[in-house]
Formats: sequence, structure tokens, C-alpha cells
Amino acid sequence: MEHSKEQIDALITNFKLNDARRLLSGIEIASVPPAERSAYAQLCRRAGLFRLSLEFMYEVVYQTKLATQEDLFEYSSVLRRVGLVNEALRLLDRRMPPSAKTALQKAFCHIQRWDHGAAAGHLLFTLETHPTENESRTARVNLAASLVVLGEYDAASKWLAQLEPECRQHSFHHYLNCREIRAHIQILRGDLSGAKATLNDSIVAIGTSEGPAKLLLRKWQHIIAVAQGPREEARRALADFKQQVRAAGHWESLRSIDWELARVTNDVELATKVYFGTPFPAFRQQVLGSVFGANMPDHVLRTDARWAGKKPKLINGLTGQNMPSKFASLPYRTALLMLSDNYQPWTTYRIFDGLFAEENFDPSASPQRVEQICSRIQKEISKHRIPLELRSSPQGFRLRPRDEGAVIVFDEMRFLSVEAMVLSLLKIRFKDQAFKLKDLDGLTPLTATQNSRAVRALIKDNSVVSLPGPAKNNRFKVKAS
Repeated sequence: MEHSKEQIDALITNFKLNDARRLLSGIEIASVPPAERSAYAQLCRRAGLFRLSLEFMYEVVYQTKLATQEDLFEYSSVLRRVGLVNEALRLLDRRMPPSAKTALQKAFCHIQRWDHGAAAGHLLFTLETHPTENESRTARVNLAASLVVLGEYDAASKWLAQLEPECRQHSFHHYLNCREIRAHIQILRGDLSGAKATLNDSIVAIGTSEGPAKLLLRKWQHIIAVAQGPREEARRALADFKQQVRAAGHWESLRSIDWELARVTNDVELATKVYFGTPFPAFRQQVLGSVFGANMPDHVLRTDARWAGKKPKLINGLTGQNMPSKFASLPYRTALLMLSDNYQPWTTYRIFDGLFAEENFDPSASPQRVEQICSRIQKEISKHRIPLELRSSPQGFRLRPRDEGAVIVFDEMRFLSVEAMVLSLLKIRFKDQAFKLKDLDGLTPLTATQNSRAVRALIKDNSVVSLPGPAKNNRFKVKAS
């Protein structure tokens, strides 16, 4: 090997990441013995070369029997980091025995999807299965944070009372996490002055150094400032801060800022924006369970602000109106997927995870597969002059309305099949009402035969029931969930 692992490790340790990346990118993977690839994959992860890390390990994990438990854990960790959460959970569930470490990794997967209920179960399991000191602290801190999201403020406070003195002595970054959670509880309970004092003390403790911990603490300071006023000045400062967060790539912090600000200021419009700009079902359930849930509309229009006031050209992903490509095709579903998130760009990993949940990501072939789909979307947009704009950047893809385009955004914008899309339309149009097959004419862009086939599949799936009556006059009903 031209450059030893020790040399590259030293470069990373001394923050010479560009040099380390250059050396790692120049290694011919086939020349590295399978038994040594895990070490190089870890170096790639530490250097931020996640795709290369997957490339080093893909063959070992899926095409040989050489992968150790550590190899599988390392691979699942990188999968989660890049957004391939379905595959990460599959690997952890099927190929790794239960342990504190794997349970903690599963919890992180669910937290990434804002599913704190599922995460809490794995965090409790972590604490029951002999974790290391660091795993225990990490699990307890994340459990406290999840309990806050779930509205269990008293339970979270009990964990913090145990954690704060321990973490202050043994783990400063965990201590800062505890202080942020403490401030979150105080804000949600209306104690803005107490939260302000907690945040100020924590920032003083950090000193002059900058980093993610201080950024998160400042997030809450800005939210408090807007809540206390004067709001116009505070909102300008918050807008500047959000630019910093965006530049740092902390996309979920942007979502969190809007949601927490909506809660503190009782801003219905902002809560609606967050709800319809978020693709995570658990997050949307959290919004529906809040004071905003009762009045949440069925859909909203997302437009290009630069063309406000013009007669809109509607883009409806459930009926096919002005959508790129054939109804329910891969490009169609990809476009719908990308329109579901108003905060985080869609990387090739996230798109793959959303479209091919049961498949494994092949780092040498899957990116091209996703890019070809996106290229087809772009061609359809140009060919049919659809008022959508597909942008590609190092952070990922974004699909947004442009000019007079107005996207009808529903709460569910991710469908793995034609049947799932038809079911969503039926729920919106008929709810508790019975319907006939002919009622689907014009409701979906499918033919009568395709509609009939979809309904039969939904009956078989137990999502739709056939009501008693003459066969020639069959009526159906969506089964209550």
C-alpha cells in the first residue's frame, strides 16, 4: 500500500482532512485485502467520505462471509449518517444480535426520522443490556430529549436531575446536551426567563469555542427573543441565524426552529408550513396531537413567492395534473417525494431510501440509477414546460414550483405503488362514504381497468372492503385505520 493507514490516521487526527481525502480517494479498492477494508472504511467515515466508506465495505458485507459484527456495525452507522435508514435498520435487525450498542444505533435511526416513541423503546433496552459508561450517558441523554418531544416533561426532568451532575464531572458535551434539554422543558412550560438563564450559563461555560453545541443553544435564545419581542428585530436576527444553520447543513435544526417557534408564539401559519413541509409520519403525528391539529387543512398550496398574485397553474401529485412523467412511474414518485420536504435537500441516498426501501444501496451503481431518474424528471419538465424547477447542488436535489406553478401539497407525499396512491385519493375524497368503481373515473388518471385492478388489490390487502349488494352494483368503502 503506497500510504499506510497510520499515515492517513495521523492526517485526520491533525485535521488535515483534504490531504487524507486525497490519499483515500486514490486507493484502488480491489487492491485492498477484504480483511483490511474495514479499517479503510473507518478512515473514510472519519474523513467525511461516506460513499467511499460504503464502497470499501459493500462487497465484504453483502458478497462474502467475512464481515465481522464490528464491520456490520460500522457499515450500518455510515448508512444511517447518509440517510439510508431502512437499510441500516434491516442490517441491525437481521444480522446483529441484540446489544446495547445495536439498540443505541437503532434509536438514532428512529430519532433521525423524528420517531421518538420508537427511539425511547430502544434507548430503554440499551440501559438494560450492560452498556458502557459512554453508551449509558448517551442513551439517557437521548431518552430525556425524546421524552420531552413526547410531552413527558416530568419524566425527562427526573433523568436530567440524575444526569447533570454526573455529566458535568465526566462528559462536558453530554452536560451541554442536558442543559439544552432543560431549557427546552422550561420554554415549553412557559418559563422563558428560566430558560434564558440556563442558556446563558451554558454558553458562558463553553467559552469562545464554536461548534454544534453552541449553535443549538443559540437556537433557543433566538426563539425566546422572538417570543418576548420586539418581534420584528428578533425575527431579523433569527433569519440571519437560520442562514448560519443552513450554511452548516443542520437541516433538521431548521425544521425544529420553525416548529418550536410556532409552538411558543402559537403561529398557526408556521405550524401548517412545517406540517406540510415534513415527510416524516411521526413528526406529522406530533403536530396533529398538538393544539394545531384540530384545524390542520387537508392540503396547502406551495408557490414561487416571486410570482405571487398570478393565476396559478396547479400541480397535483395525486391526480397527475401537470406532473412530470406517467402517473405512479418512478420519476413521478420521485418528484412527489422531493416535493414533500421543504427543509432538507434530497441526496441520492435519501431518494433511494424513499423509493427502494427494501433494496440495498450499491454504492457503485445506485447513485447513477437515482441520477438517471432525476434526469428524466428534468427532461419532462423542459419538454412539457411544467412550472417546476429541479436544482442540483453538492447538498442534494431540490424540486420547487417556479413562475405560476402552485403545488398542491398533501400530508402524505410518499407512495411505493399505484395502489397506495389510489388509497390516499379514496381517503381524501370519500372518507367514511361508500363508493363505486365508476366514481374513480376522473378521480385518478388511470383507466377503468387499472382502477378496478387497484381496488381489487386494496381489498386483498384489507385496506378496502366490499359492501354487500348485487355484484353488478358493487359498492366499496375504505377500511377505518
